Amino acid sequence: NVTESNSGIGTTIRDAYLDAERNSSLNFLPGQIRLVVYGKDTAEIGIAPFFTLLVRDTRMPDMMFSAVSTTTAKQLLLEAGQLIDIDIGRYLQEL
Repeated sequence: NVTESNSGIGTTIRDAYLDAERNSSLNFLPGQIRLVVYGKDTAEIGIAPFFTLLVRDTRMPDMMFSAVSTTTAKQLLLEAGQLIDIDIGRYLQEL
């Protein structure tokens, strides 16, 4: 059972996905993404367009969770995970 938190940066969701895959030690396969975290700034601008694209993408799983952080998504997933001894991605998914 392998769990890895990844992040990617891009001007589109696809670009961010590809950037995250390049930075990962694992190959991404369709349906593996379980949780998408949006930072506060992104959420304030609006995340509805992201949902529209994710729903239309047939490679995305039927059951995927979304969360909004009061910080940036990167701070939540990377820094918080270092401060506490748990897999923050798995923890958020199981809430």
